[in-house]
Formats: sequence, structure tokens, C-alpha cells
Amino acid sequence: MSTGVVRDGTAPPEAAARQALAAELGYSETVFVDDGAEVLRPPAGGGRAAAEGPFTRVRGRAEWAPGRRTQAYRSPAEVDAPAFPAAG
Repeated sequence: MSTGVVRDGTAPPEAAARQALAAELGYSETVFVDDGAEVLRPPAGGGRAAAEGPFTRVRGRAEWAPGRRTQAYRSPAEVDAPAFPAAG
């Protein structure tokens, strides 16, 4: 899942304008950063955001995405070639 991040979240201050911009960007999840030094406070709970060069990293909690599981891979090849059940 991709997330849009609007670094100048104060530019579209109204909820309707933010919804319109998120729809225009085409991301199902869009974060508007009003103050880059503050903690994110989405309805699911708080998380941290940090700028790393041209990117913004947002940390979340596993419980924010129920029904998902984490998987540790030993190599990039395992990530590139996941095992899927045969179609039948």
C-alpha cells in the first residue's frame, strides 16, 4: 500500500480540500503534515514521522493493520520470489 505525504499540510487547511487533494493524488491513504516536529496522531494511535533526505518515514504499529502478518526474509531473493499457492 502506498501513502501520499503532503509536507505542507497547512496549505489545504479545510477537510474538504484535503480530501480533494488526496483523491487527485490517487492514494487511498494521505498524510498531511501540519508541523513536521510533532507526533502523528491518527485515529488508530500516535506514530512518529521523520524526514530522511527527500523522503519522509512514518512509523506505525502492526495492530493498525489487522489481518496482516509480518514475515522475516533471509535474503532479497526471498522477497522477490514469494511462494504463492497454486491456482486451482
